Amino acid sequence: MKRPIDPNLDSADANFLFAEKTGDADLKSNDSNMAFSREEQESGDLFTQEVHRHHHSSGSSSHSHRHHHHHHHHHHHHRHGRRRHRRKHKLPLIVRILIVILALLFAAVAIIGGTYLYLRETGHDSLVVEPANPKYEETIIYNGHTYVYDRNKVAFAFIGVDRESITPDADTVIGNSGQADTDIVGVIDTNTGEISVITIPRDSMVDIDLYTVGGEFVRTENMQLCLAYAYGDGGTSSCENVTTAISRILGNVPVEKYFALDLSGIAPLNDAVGGVTVTSLYDFPAEGVYKGDTVTIQGDFAETYVRQRNMDSIDASLNRTERQTQYIKAYVEQLRKAVTSDFSVISDLYNTAAAYSQTNISLNEVTYLASVALSHGVSGFTQYTLEGEMQASDSATEDVFAEYHLDEDSVMEVVVNCFYEQVK
Repeated sequence: MKRPIDPNLDSADANFLFAEKTGDADLKSNDSNMAFSREEQESGDLFTQEVHRHHHSSGSSSHSHRHHHHHHHHHHHHRHGRRRHRRKHKLPLIVRILIVILALLFAAVAIIGGTYLYLRETGHDSLVVEPANPKYEETIIYNGHTYVYDRNKVAFAFIGVDRESITPDADTVIGNSGQADTDIVGVIDTNTGEISVITIPRDSMVDIDLYTVGGEFVRTENMQLCLAYAYGDGGTSSCENVTTAISRILGNVPVEKYFALDLSGIAPLNDAVGGVTVTSLYDFPAEGVYKGDTVTIQGDFAETYVRQRNMDSIDASLNRTERQTQYIKAYVEQLRKAVTSDFSVISDLYNTAAAYSQTNISLNEVTYLASVALSHGVSGFTQYTLEGEMQASDSATEDVFAEYHLDEDSVMEVVVNCFYEQVK
């Protein structure tokens, strides 16, 4: 959104206003003497001349006679009439300036307010819709209770992309577009403004679709969630492959909106809200930060904090997931404070992120989601991490890969809590 233009004056404007101010000062002096200047009398005030013409044309001879014999009285009346007309002349300069400023401010507020309302309404219309081909269960029975899918819930995936190349599986698949290092699902209830955040460990095992270089489907293979991004074009198809895999993990509930951020974009977004304060969950000797220290994260340390892990430990990614979730929660709180004082922060961040991200969430949808959350007094969110067991992969080579096998009961509980409403 554009902010109101600051009405600064250039040198030409300054000269004009100086001249106007000088003219006003002269007029005030003339008012005190109760007479017009000779220059004004020669140029003539059209309104005053019209009054005189009407006065003389409608008068009688007796009036003309009284005019000669009572010249002094008439002259006094004529001066009084001129004084009344002077009050209707130009407004003082300072008043005119204030009127212009107020008009500009009013116009700016109207434009900003109208734009905000438009973005909010169109955002609602494009988000709160029924999926074209729903694959989820409309009604489910869980722990002896009946639940129905809540259409007021809107889900979107946050994908942290590490573009480090990986070895392609074969020449027939893409497989080197990077990895979805961070996989988080945000769920917002558009009725209540309540927000739920579901963290899915990157090594969660799920069925992934594999494609040829030309984008043709090859097969579906069970592998780590993070690899879903690799088997795509590094853009839209990669993101859609990740959201498809996430939807499969979460009982096929619709997760169609996504925001994929390159890890290189974390620092600019971090600094855009003034830094993020956390209590460190990990040791970072190079930065002089150790577990338990309270630190305000600035600059490149933001990427380090959410990305670094101990490669010698098979469950290192779980520790990193905990830090990522902690950071995001602290970031949301910092963002909430910034947006509460200035809603335009949303569009500024959206534009900043554009250089580092891929998304199908429009600005109007972002505006709608933010307005819903703020209007219901968001002070935090319900946080979930899908539970499971970390195992080492069986491999005929020396390479050992982490596999996170999800606990189905845990996943089901999260899905019910976040996407369904109990009816009996």
